[in-house]
Amino acid sequence: MLFFCLLSCSVTGDEMRIQYATGYEPFSFSDDGHGARGILVDLMDEILGRQMGIPIVHEICPWARCQHRVEHGKRDAFFTIPTPRRRGYTTVSRLPVFSSPYILFTGVNNPRIDEIRRIKSLDELRKHTNLSNACILGGGWHKTNLKGVKHLSQVLNSTKIMELLKHSRADIYIEQTLLVRYQLKQLGMQADIVEIPNVMDMTHWHLCIGKKSPFVNLMPAIDKKLEQMQQSGALKKLQEKIFRKYK
Repeated sequence: MLFFCLLSCSVTGDEMRIQYATGYEPFSFSDDGHGARGILVDLMDEILGRQMGIPIVHEICPWARCQHRVEHGKRDAFFTIPTPRRRGYTTVSRLPVFSSPYILFTGVNNPRIDEIRRIKSLDELRKHTNLSNACILGGGWHKTNLKGVKHLSQVLNSTKIMELLKHSRADIYIEQTLLVRYQLKQLGMQADIVEIPNVMDMTHWHLCIGKKSPFVNLMPAIDKKLEQMQQSGALKKLQEKIFRKYK
């Protein structure tokens, strides 16, 4: 099946066009405006490109636009956290390509920091109606899990959230440790933001191919490849190799 799909793609000149959110370092970001870079790009290059021989084009744009393009068949896939809505218009890989925890971040000088440290779950977070939260616009995890949060600011670029936290214009940012640590290092703001290692949720990143994409028939072969890599330990080794690159 993989052979015949790739043969068809080579005849038509088609390439799998994968979408990534801009400003989501180190998972995905623009290489000075000349293309997409990041952990997600590197994982897809290795697994789909080099190991499976699938022709790929990486495209980066605001996350809401990425999702709209795939939903309406204008692009082929994205690499993200599945939600019920995304499952409605994409076919999702059975296995996650990697998983990571969501924890709390706040400004080191936030006057409510002791109150924030005591929050141990999302249910507890919703009870603190005096606290403000920030997230990236279009983020599926935040849209689903921050329902009921009274004060929520949404911005286009996740790096801008660090400024909100630094100046206490937002109290809490719930995100993955690897992402926030990388961004703080790039911004030189490690001393301005504190991480509170209370795990709010575990997130699982999957490849999602649009149901209108000609590449959707490749998902069984991709699932088989991921299972083989997981069983052999190759997937974990690849994750560790790529994660080290972005520390």
